Formats: sequence, structure tokens, C-alpha cells
Amino acid sequence: MLVIAVLVLAALTLPASVVVPNTSREAETGVRQVSEAENVQATQHWTTQDQRAATPTPTAPTTTPSPPATTTPPPAAPSDAAPNAGTERPLGPGVPAVGALFTTDGDGLTGHYCTASVVDSPAGDLVLTAAHCIHDGAGGDYRTNIAFVPGYHDGQDPYGVWTPSQMVVDPRWISDSDEDLDFGFLVVHQQGNTETVQDRSEEH
Repeated sequence: MLVIAVLVLAALTLPASVVVPNTSREAETGVRQVSEAENVQATQHWTTQDQRAATPTPTAPTTTPSPPATTTPPPAAPSDAAPNAGTERPLGPGVPAVGALFTTDGDGLTGHYCTASVVDSPAGDLVLTAAHCIHDGAGGDYRTNIAFVPGYHDGQDPYGVWTPSQMVVDPRWISDSDEDLDFGFLVVHQQGNTETVQDRSEEH
């Protein structure tokens, strides 16, 4: 819990004017600032067709042996529940606070998805997901064209598309792909909307 508290504090207190200059600095802090230009590009990238074509985000290799993968993830794990899953069923039981996190590989073209969830926070703008959903882990980089779609189902985005101003993972995930640290946070907003994602998800 201490690690989580430190990460959240870093995400919420780092001034928006601070620009992370390079991937070395990002690796040291675990925090990446996302520009508005990047967010505009992400919003434009994720058409309904691209969302439907996305595949599960690959899990990063770990430094310790992992148990065999199961076909069904644990119910509470904010990782790889499919937005379509062949039958286009909703993520979760129609819960607005749970949605699809869409990202692309470094090529900016190959689309993937994870599950992400709105979590209670003072600013109401915090989203929790798996670290591998926003950073590839050791030897990799932060993913691109990131867009969170709360309540995503049947190709619909009932609460709109939300994009991150900051992404936060533990630096040890970046250096070692430590599977115990496979969680991350995004500070999100919606262009042209002063309402927070937490308020929006609690309206329904």
C-alpha cells in the first residue's frame, strides 16, 4: 500500500508545467507527462472500427517464473478483460466506472486493450490499470495513443473518451518487469469537459 500511496502522490502533485524530457527521466520517476497534442491524436485514432479490431495487451516478461496463464483472469484484476470477447459483451456488469483502455504499440498502429477502473481520489481523475497496459516493462517503453472509454460495450462509448495527462508506474516495473508491481495509474480528463471521470461515472 505504501508503494501505491507514493505513486498516487507523485501523479497528483507533479505540476502540469513539468515536462519529462526523455525516457531516462521517465525510468527514474515512473511518471510520464502526456501532451495535449498526443491526446488529440489518440482521440482521433480510436474509431469504432479500430476499437473493435484491438487485441489484448501482451503481458510483459517477468524476471521471475510465472504460473501458467489461465484463460479467465481473476474477477478483480484490472488487466485484460476483452471489450468485445467475440460476443461484444460489456466490460463488467454495465458498471460505468469500469471500461476499456485502448493503446497502441510503438509503431502507433497495432491496437490493444485492457480493462481499467475509475478509483476514488481527491481530484476525481484517477484510473487504475495493470502496469503492462501502459508500459511494456523492462527494455520497453510507454504505450501510445492511450484512451480510456468507461462503460465501453457493443462498440459504444456512453461516457465518452478520456485521455491521460500523466501515466504512473513503479520505476521497478520499468527496470525489471517485477510482476508484483504490475499496476499503474492514469490521471485522465476529457477534452472540452470540466467534469471529472469519477463524477461522470457516479451519475449512473
